Amino acid sequence: AGTVLIGAISMLFLPDGPDNTLVSEIEADQGRDVGLLSTLAIMVLAITLMFGARGTLPWLVTEQLGIDAGMTTAEVGNLFSLMFAISILGPGLLLFLSRVAGPRTVLFWSMLVAGAFNWMFTTSGGNALQFQVGVVAWSTIYFMAFAQVNAVAAMADRKGRLASAVGSAFIAGVTIAPFIGGSIVDRGGYTWLGNAEIFLTVLIGIAVLMGIPRHLSDNK
Repeated sequence: AGTVLIGAISMLFLPDGPDNTLVSEIEADQGRDVGLLSTLAIMVLAITLMFGARGTLPWLVTEQLGIDAGMTTAEVGNLFSLMFAISILGPGLLLFLSRVAGPRTVLFWSMLVAGAFNWMFTTSGGNALQFQVGVVAWSTIYFMAFAQVNAVAAMADRKGRLASAVGSAFIAGVTIAPFIGGSIVDRGGYTWLGNAEIFLTVLIGIAVLMGIPRHLSDNK
């Protein structure tokens, strides 16, 4: 409720229209203005869709994974609280990495590392330490990757259309994940769920390398 209140009040101070300086930059730099049907935009949306789905798959059974590792329901809840409390380190880490590496490189590795920790706690198999480390580390890298995919969308399309579409693609991934994940667990258990996460991670990595140019400003 407090977060919603802060957000609602903050909206009152937003400008009614785009910044004139930004509009001038957009008109003078059409190389960064891509259509939503361009290859780059489609790949960014595909990456976001798979990212949203992959990150949601294990959360269907995460509480049960913790209980299987010998944790109580209260301990699992406390772990989740800790996880979200330190997840702010992800965007903070991104601020540092963006100074030493290009956007595609940061996106590629953040997506892959988040996938690795996804798989780590999904396949913990009763190992409490593996489960706990996987969950906490995943949350940090996950939010870094999420921030970076939005940054890439903003750099690719200065008018903001792609960034808006990224939000829809992410929600679509989150929406379809319960159906897919439930079917996978019914057929092959947590091992198959981990395999699905590896598969999506590989697809995301390929999409980043093939669809995102090294220098976004070179995209036409």
